[in-house]
Amino acid sequence: MNNSSPDKIFYNGNIITMAENENPEAVAVTGGKISFVGKLSEVLNDESFKNHKRVDLKGRTLMTSFIDPHSHFTSVATSFLEISLEDAQCFEDICEKIKNYIQTQNPEKGKWIVAKGYDQNFLKEKDHPKAAVLDKVSQYYPVIIHHRSGHMGVFNSKAMEILKIGKNTQSPDGGNIEKKEGIPTGYMEENAFIELSKKVPMPSLEDMKNAYIKAQEKYASYGITTIQEGMT
Repeated sequence: MNNSSPDKIFYNGNIITMAENENPEAVAVTGGKISFVGKLSEVLNDESFKNHKRVDLKGRTLMTSFIDPHSHFTSVATSFLEISLEDAQCFEDICEKIKNYIQTQNPEKGKWIVAKGYDQNFLKEKDHPKAAVLDKVSQYYPVIIHHRSGHMGVFNSKAMEILKIGKNTQSPDGGNIEKKEGIPTGYMEENAFIELSKKVPMPSLEDMKNAYIKAQEKYASYGITTIQEGMT
């Protein structure tokens, strides 16, 4: 038996094939495809499977993989390129996460920093952070943070400078650019935030390729091997 072989025989487990009245003792995989389903004695006595690695399931369950017919795969992939703020409990947490990303990833100057998932209802301040808060982390990188709902968010001063958002910028129909004493605070809602967030440059092709690989691995870890992008 060749232990390094990718070809395997799975046995001694609860094997579920989804076929009615089928309770196989073993499943063989050859060249990445299922090549045998049936009795263990049969596959072990078959010369064509003699070099297959034997995998003892030890009573565990082996079943067919899942198909997700409506999944936002691209969003999952993109999340690997963004900072998660889902567990942030205060403005300081948000700043620390962004600061840590900059220190560890060392993005090139001018690259947009994107963070998602904060919820003011779970922050100590019970409010949305403003540009002044994000500016404490970086005045050189444009920063955008998305509310967990996707309907609102905040830009830092560098981001607003690039997007040409100033005191004369008016809120669009169906949106709101918050201002204090006539100056944008960085916090925006609905169409104002959504339309401006579309102007943030997309990740590079190479970055997206790597992100898709990570997303693929994440899906596979949950037993999902086929997906349909819900946005198409």
